[in-house]
Amino acid sequence: MELRRTREILERHGIRLQKSLGQNFLIDESVPRRTATAAIYGVAGLDAEAVSAIGTDGAAVAALEIGPGAGALTAELAARADKVVAIELDSRMIPVLGETLSEFSNVEIVEGDALKVDIAALVSEKFAGMRAVAAANLPYYLTTPLIEKLLECRKFERVCVMVQKEVAQRIVAKPGSGEYGSFSVYCKYYAEPKILFGVSPGSFLPPPKVASAVVMFDCRRGLPEGVESEEDEKRLFRLWRAAFSERRKKLAGLAAREFGISRESVETALEAMGLSPDVRGERLSLEQFIELSSCIRDV
Repeated sequence: MELRRTREILERHGIRLQKSLGQNFLIDESVPRRTATAAIYGVAGLDAEAVSAIGTDGAAVAALEIGPGAGALTAELAARADKVVAIELDSRMIPVLGETLSEFSNVEIVEGDALKVDIAALVSEKFAGMRAVAAANLPYYLTTPLIEKLLECRKFERVCVMVQKEVAQRIVAKPGSGEYGSFSVYCKYYAEPKILFGVSPGSFLPPPKVASAVVMFDCRRGLPEGVESEEDEKRLFRLWRAAFSERRKKLAGLAAREFGISRESVETALEAMGLSPDVRGERLSLEQFIELSSCIRDV
């Protein structure tokens, strides 16, 4: 939504933006358009006819949005998806959305806190028989818990979110890089993430102090190869979190302490994987963590 129209609508409804809610509304029309195109079609910046859409098999496509604000992204999603449900925390924005989205009959606004809403149950209720994606311009202070909630429910084929640029770099970071950490491994466990494009502070009202980026997660349909049970998953999560708990320490010692096994057994497993017994966790890929976790299971 362009700057003047956004200001006019907010002023007419007597709304002043609240920093406590992380409210920064998009005023650059290209950003929500590219984000919605990526969410529904998988490629940012292309028209529907030029890309392979999720719903090309004839199934209806539904989009869940968190924090619609004044409805800029919501409108773009509604123009592409068969149904859109948006969760809005700020009750003051409900009449604003009623105005900005008046031309769309396929949008439903759910008032509530996305951190408290049962996302899986909501998707099952609202999107029965439909293929679901999620999209959001996430408040910076809630980025991690909301991404975790969207990925862990395993209800979406694709998730497209705008986050702080530094967070985006952490999400897609590769082993051995300075940005690579526990959250990098976590995101790759649930999906294949990639940065689509950057967003400057001037794209928002009011402009934030940092740059942003839109990240697309192509979600896994099931567990990664090598993870066969809930027990495997829990052990794997314990392993990589321990590995990054003290970055300066060697993985063998951290893993041995976490699981109550000998350091020598972990070093032997690492050597069998072709890794140095002195390796640190930041050097291991998701696949290597899975392999090491399986070795620890058998100790």
